[in-house]
Amino acid sequence: MSFSKRKHFDFSLQPRFSVLLCCLPLMLSACAASSNHRSAWVGQIISPGNRIERVDWVEKEKTSDLSVRNLKKTDAASFQIVRLNKAERPHVHENHDLTVFVLSGEAIVHFGDEQVAAGAGDIVEIPRGVAHWAENRSKQGSEVYTLFTPAFDGKDTRYL
Repeated sequence: MSFSKRKHFDFSLQPRFSVLLCCLPLMLSACAASSNHRSAWVGQIISPGNRIERVDWVEKEKTSDLSVRNLKKTDAASFQIVRLNKAERPHVHENHDLTVFVLSGEAIVHFGDEQVAAGAGDIVEIPRGVAHWAENRSKQGSEVYTLFTPAFDGKDTRYL
C-alpha cells in the first residue's frame, strides 16, 4: 500500500513518546539524504537540553574493528553511537532488545544463516535471544545509533 493511500492515524490518543518513535525513522532517513553509501554521518541527535552533531572519531577508533561511544542511559534504555570498521563476532543478547539505526556506510547483517544488506537510513531490529553480527562493507567504516531496551548493562553479550 502506498503512503498516500494509508488511513490517517489519530496520534492524539497515543502518548507523546509514540509520536517520537513514529517520527524518528523519518528524521534519520532524511539525514541519510539520497545516498545509501554515505561514508560519514553528517546529521545530529536532538534531545531536550542536548544536541550531538557528528562524532569526531579519534585515530584509534577509526582503525579499531568496533568502537562504541555511550551517549545516555536511563532505567529503560541505553543509547550509543557505534563505528564498525571490520566485523563483529557472532553473539546474542539474551535479556535485551536492540534497535540499530544505520547512519552511514553499508554493512551485511547476519541473523544465523540469513544475510541482509543494510545502508544509511535503514533500521535493524534484533529481538533478544537472536544470534547476530555485522560486517562493514564501506571503505570509511559504518556508523550506527543503537538503542538497547532495557538499558544495556555491558554483561549481556554471549559470543558464539
